Amino acid sequence: MLKIGQSLAQQAGVADRITLLKGDVQKLESQNDESDVVVNTFMMHIVDDPVAMLNEMERVAKPGEIILITDLRRI
Repeated sequence: MLKIGQSLAQQAGVADRITLLKGDVQKLESQNDESDVVVNTFMMHIVDDPVAMLNEMERVAKPGEIILITDLRRI
């Protein structure tokens, strides 16, 4: 997914302005209030502690910035 994201960022001409990271969603390596946008896709239903994940997303996002969560669970 990171390779796809990096390729799409290059195609869109924004690769020099974004950083895509892979990590533990319950303990991110980012600093507090560091990110302009935090995106989480299709993770909510599979993490052990979704509240910890949400807290981490809030911790690394700059105040008032964007947190985007999408999920779809099929039964």
